[in-house]
This record gives sequence, C-alpha cells and structure tokens, in this order.
Amino acid sequence: MGADTNHAVVEESQEPAPPDYEPGTEPTPPEYDLGTERLPGYFRELSGLERILQARRHSNAATLSRDDATWDIESWRQYLEIYPPPTKPWDERDAQENFFAESSLFFGIDFGKEEVISFLIDNDIVTPNTKRDGETPLLRAVTKKNVQMVKYLLDLGADKDALGSASQYYSSDEGAVHVIRTPLQHAASLGHIVLVKLLMETYHCDDAIVAPDGQTALRLAAENGHQEVVDYLPSRRLGGFRRWKHTHRKSLRRAKKAVSRIFEFLKFFCWSVPKFILWDIPKNTIVKPISKCCVWCWKNRKDFGPWCKQGILKLPGKVARFGKGVDPSRMDKEIFDLVVEAGLREDTERPWNCSTMDFEWHYVFRKGSLECHPEDNLAPVNSGGGSNIFPSESYAG
Repeated sequence: MGADTNHAVVEESQEPAPPDYEPGTEPTPPEYDLGTERLPGYFRELSGLERILQARRHSNAATLSRDDATWDIESWRQYLEIYPPPTKPWDERDAQENFFAESSLFFGIDFGKEEVISFLIDNDIVTPNTKRDGETPLLRAVTKKNVQMVKYLLDLGADKDALGSASQYYSSDEGAVHVIRTPLQHAASLGHIVLVKLLMETYHCDDAIVAPDGQTALRLAAENGHQEVVDYLPSRRLGGFRRWKHTHRKSLRRAKKAVSRIFEFLKFFCWSVPKFILWDIPKNTIVKPISKCCVWCWKNRKDFGPWCKQGILKLPGKVARFGKGVDPSRMDKEIFDLVVEAGLREDTERPWNCSTMDFEWHYVFRKGSLECHPEDNLAPVNSGGGSNIFPSESYAG
C-alpha cells in the first residue's frame, strides 16, 4: 500500500504547471465614437404651436427657440385660436399672460421677426410702447443696432422720444440702477451714425432732451469718443445742474440724512417738549377735567339747588361734631402735649400786659402733666420758664 501511495505522488508531480498570465497582452476594445452613428430617437420634435404653448405654460418665453417653426405666423394664428386676444386693459390682465406677451415681443425684436411683432400689435396683445423692466421696444431695437426694426417700430407708432432703461448696473448703496435714455441718446452713446441720422432726419427726434442724470445725446457721444456723431449733432449746453447732482448724489444723500437728523433733534427739544409742558399737561390735567365737570354740572343743574340746601342744613351738625372731636379730654396725651407746646411758644414770645392778667387760681402746664401750683400764679410765667397759665375753669372737670 505504501508503494501505491508513492507512485501516485510521483504521477501528480509529473503534471504540467499552468502558464504564467501576462497583463497587457490582450488587445483593448475599440473606442465608440458617438458622432459616427445617430442614436435612436424616442421623442418627436415639437411643432411651433407646441413650443409657444409650452413657453406660456411655464411663464418663460426664453424657451421660444429661434427656429422658423416657432416664429411662423401660422403658429401664432393657431395660438390665438386657443387663447383669443384679451379685451381687458393691460393693468387688469393676468400677470402671467402679460409677462409672456411682453417677452414674446422682445424676443421677436431680438430675432428680427417683424411679421410676428406686427401680428401681436395688430391683435392688441402688446403695443409698440410695451415696456419690460423699464426698457422700451425701440430701445431694444437700438441696442441690437437693427435699423430696419427701428423703422418698423416707429412706423407702428412707437414713441420716438420715450425715456426708458437702456441698461442697468448694481450699486452697493442704491441696488439695481437703471440708466435712463431716449432712443436718440442711446444711439449716440453707441456711436451708430446711421441710426442717429435716421432718428434726426426722418423722425425728427428731439436732441435737447436731458436724461435724469443730466446727459444729452451730444455729451454721450463725446464721452464715448464718437467724433462723427459729435460733428453731426448740434451744439447743446444743457443739464449741468442735473449732472452735478448725479455726480455728487452720495454726498447729497449723506447731507440730506444729516439735516433730517438735526431737524428731528431740534423739533424734539424746541417743539415736542415745550408743547408737552405748556399744552398737553394743562390740557389733560386742568382744562379737560374742568370741562367735564362743567358739562356734568350743566347736565345735573336741576339737582344743584337741593344739594346746596341740604349742605347748608347739615353744616351746623358737622361743626358740632367737629367741636366734639377736638375735645381735650378725649384727645390723646401726646397730641395734646404737642398742641399746648405750640401755644406756649406763641404766648411766651408776646409781652405781658399786667392790666389784663387774671390773678385767680390757674392750672400751670408742665410737660407731660396738669398740676395746680397756686404759688406760681405769676412768677413762672413772667420769668420765661416755658410755662403758660390757663384759667382753672378752662380744664375743670
């Protein structure tokens, strides 16, 4: 058995070993180029009407693409069959509807879709002067430097001298600031001589209009270095004070705030405090109570006579009760001592008149007691010993 086992071990040791694995010898698969084959599509392309409806549904006209299908006039006619032209004024319409309408107008200007713009204006969806964020359609056409669109909008009735937001910037003090310009001023600042001549010669725009920041068409052309426009425009010297205010607007704002605080300070001490002392306090503590009392007395004037009569009849009884209430025999000892001491101080300060003295027996008051001292009838009183003599019958009993 041991021999068989050794033979099996020898046979197993004679089996061949597995080959060594060498990484990197196998070829890598070829890279797949996405542009060589078109992926299968699982959705169809939206029609022009569907794009318009989708943009309206999401209140975002930015989804309106530039393709011809979206801006085809037939797509917009179909849109009006679904959403008829509004009959309400612009301010009473739905905000979502207004936003989509004005956005469609401005995107039509950007893309140069004159036919769609005319269709929107003719059906009273928008007007040639409908603004978006303060910008007029004519200013947008000037920004795009589209001479044909400028002429088209002016022929449709756009206001040639309307002020609007040509651009805007952010200020840390004022936030979003709109740069207000007329179409002629904006064209002059851009240096577009063709637009400037068109607006001046054909449509007779006013070059003397001064913007809120004091700028004119001539000055804007000069500041931006457009010498050809400067030579063409007539000379104007306008808007100096507005330019000064715009240049120093921060200092003016701080000065205005300081003046306002000084005024509030002076108003408090020179008006509010004296008014409170001289008017509010007397009014609420004297005038109003007296007024209310007079009104009450007038309403109850019928009861005034009986009330006076009753008070007069009760007066003797009140006086009698008061006299009984101050009886020295019923007074507290300490209170009585204080009353008599006050009387002593007053009497000792006055000189004696012997002709009026009573030489009968008197009670001499000594602090804390009432004692009878016949021998002190006269001497203690005249010696200033702090005693006063009272007739005996005054405290008899």
